Amino acid sequence: MIGFDKEIINKIENDNFIFIKKLNYLKKETFEKISLGVISTWGPSHYRYFEYLNNKKIKHFLIEKPLCSSEKEADLIISQTKKNKSYFVLHHRWNFDGTQKIIDKLFKKHKETPNTMVVHGGASCLVTNGVHYLDLASNIFNSTPKSVISEMKNSKLNPRSSKLGFWEGYINYKFKDSKKLFIINSNLNKSKDCVIIYSQNIKIVIENGYLKYFYIKKLNEKKTNLHYPKFEKSIKLSNNYYKKMIDSLFQKKSSFNEYRKQKISLIKSLLTALWSSKVKSEIKLNMKKNITKYNKIWPVS
Repeated sequence: MIGFDKEIINKIENDNFIFIKKLNYLKKETFEKISLGVISTWGPSHYRYFEYLNNKKIKHFLIEKPLCSSEKEADLIISQTKKNKSYFVLHHRWNFDGTQKIIDKLFKKHKETPNTMVVHGGASCLVTNGVHYLDLASNIFNSTPKSVISEMKNSKLNPRSSKLGFWEGYINYKFKDSKKLFIINSNLNKSKDCVIIYSQNIKIVIENGYLKYFYIKKLNEKKTNLHYPKFEKSIKLSNNYYKKMIDSLFQKKSSFNEYRKQKISLIKSLLTALWSSKVKSEIKLNMKKNITKYNKIWPVS
C-alpha cells in the first residue's frame, strides 16, 4: 500500500497489507508476493506509482481518485493495463455502498428517467468532491459527458497541501439525450453539498454531503414523501465497500474493459472542465487533440 491517507489505512486493517511511503523499500522477492497495490497518495503522483508497480507485474490496483493528473497519463494507463493485463478500481464509493442502487430503484419505482442533476454547496472543491458527482451522474445517466463548460477559481485552501488545487465556481456537463450535471461550489461558506436529481415528474433531494438524508417530491404536489430508513440502512453497510471494490477486481474481470473506458472518459471530462475555465469556452469531449491541453498536468486531489 502506497500513501499516507489515514482514513484508508484505518479502514483496511489487514496483516496481509504492506504500508510503504518509499518504493525502494521493497525488494524484488517482495513484489512477487503482492497481489494488490493500493495507491492513496496525492493525485499528481498516482500515475508515477501506478507505472512503477505495473512494471513490477502487480496485476490489481485500488487507486484513490482522481485516477491521474493529465489526459496523457490517462492514455498511458490504458496502454499499460492492456500490455500487462492489469486491472484497477477507483475509490468512487457510491456504486459500492448502496447509494446508486437505491437511487436507481426509486426512479424505477416511479417509472421515471432521471435527466438533470444539480449539486450546490460550500467549500468542498469542484474537483475533489466534484469527481464523485460526475461519477454518480455518469452511472445514473448511463453516459459519459459529451461537452463541458466551466468557470473555476483556484484557492490555496486545500487541507492536504498548498501545492494542490481547491476550486470554486461552477461546472456544467452535458450528456447524451440533453441530460445535464451542474455543480456549483463557493468557498465563502461551509454548507454541505445538496444534490437534486430531477426526472420529468419527481425530484430526489439528497442532503448533508455523504447522501445520508434524502426525500422524493412530485413536482406538481406540495406534499413531500420522506424516505430515510432504507437509505440509512444502506449507509451503515458502507464500511464494507472497500471489500466490495477489491472483490470486483478479482471477480468481474470480464467487465473491466467497459469500466476502464468509462473511468478514463470521466477523468478526461474532469480535466477538460479545468481547461474550459482556462480558455473560457465550452469544449466538446470528442474534439481534435490539443497537445497543450493533452500534456497539461493539473494539481488535482
